[in-house]
Amino acid sequence: MPVTRASRARALGLVVSLGVATTAHAGFTCSSVARRGDVDPAGEVFSNRFDEKVAVSPSGDVLFIGSAGGQRQALYRYRNVGPNGIIARDGDPAPGGSAFGNFAGSRFGRLSINSAGNAAFIARLALPGEGVFVDVGGALEKAARTTDLSPSGGFFVSFPSVSAINDANEVAFIGLTDIGPSGIFRYDADTNLLVTVVDTTATDTLGRPFCSFGEVGLSDAGLAFTATVGVPNCLTPIQGVFTASIAGFPAVTLAGDPSPIGGTTFTSFVRAPETGASITFEATVSGLTYTGSGIFSSAAPATIVAAGDAAPSVGGTVKKLGGQHRQTLAGNVATRLFLRSTTAKQGIFLYDGSPEAGVVKTDTPPVPPFGPSSRYRTIGPPAVDETGAFFAFRAKMLDTVAPGSKTGVLRCTP
Repeated sequence: MPVTRASRARALGLVVSLGVATTAHAGFTCSSVARRGDVDPAGEVFSNRFDEKVAVSPSGDVLFIGSAGGQRQALYRYRNVGPNGIIARDGDPAPGGSAFGNFAGSRFGRLSINSAGNAAFIARLALPGEGVFVDVGGALEKAARTTDLSPSGGFFVSFPSVSAINDANEVAFIGLTDIGPSGIFRYDADTNLLVTVVDTTATDTLGRPFCSFGEVGLSDAGLAFTATVGVPNCLTPIQGVFTASIAGFPAVTLAGDPSPIGGTTFTSFVRAPETGASITFEATVSGLTYTGSGIFSSAAPATIVAAGDAAPSVGGTVKKLGGQHRQTLAGNVATRLFLRSTTAKQGIFLYDGSPEAGVVKTDTPPVPPFGPSSRYRTIGPPAVDETGAFFAFRAKMLDTVAPGSKTGVLRCTP
């Protein structure tokens, strides 16, 4: 049976650490953005249905999905300073035709918000299909939608991955097409220009043809993505993490390459890579002494955190990773972790010069508005702005103020 990564690290000292865990849990300072029973900007009362997907800007503006007034799902932008508003609601007309929603399931996703408070998201539509949309200066516009003509040829049929919107008001997405090449496309909301970044007619910097694209990440620091390449063709594709540069599309790492965890190699890459001071990505690794998943950095390269590691601040060990991680431009990483051998159970952790727990299940939600001795039931994955000044997340809570079951969105500072 493979030993844990933590025990192997103690024995061999092979794991690169980004800092020493603190011995006390200082935590974030949090406040409620919106919760069950609050009144939304349209005068309707929030139900207990808030989606796990949230986003936060460097100004502390929060983007979230909630239901109010008869369970109508809507995308909200709540300002840290200034008026709150609704960007789009289920049933509203969508730019380019059709309407948002009108079927079961989440209508909005892949939320992001930049320094100016401009937002990007993907939405499903009443007519079959979906679209990528941006809201710039309060004006909602379409970046692309299914049945639109792709810049590479053919017509879009789906958008499996959408990046964050950067401060240049650009958003990138992966577009699958019917007869044309699929690829990664970038929309500039300032010029209303949609261009191809890379598609399946292109090669990486070593001349390997791209076979398919998985996830894309974009920030002010650049663009990174997961994709498969074929050597010499796409009959036996290899998955990897790549970047976009002036020189082309170099690989950061490929499946089969050695990982920073001694004796293991990368086997697959999941979720979107993040760009900042380095490129960070989530991957599964396998070897004779360890098999598991972790978050890794292109710098060094290094392991940021992996299953089996000691949990910072609160004791216990990491049972598994908990969803999309986020990176600031300075290279600090925030992620949700599920833990074992500790009452903290789960929470948001910040990996910087001194890794620490931000919010864990045993913490008390902010008092007020929640009552004393209230507690978290579940904590969602974090949103973090590119400066690291603000974090946001969805949580389910047991409140000592009736009604006891409350779901809401919280905004925090480290």
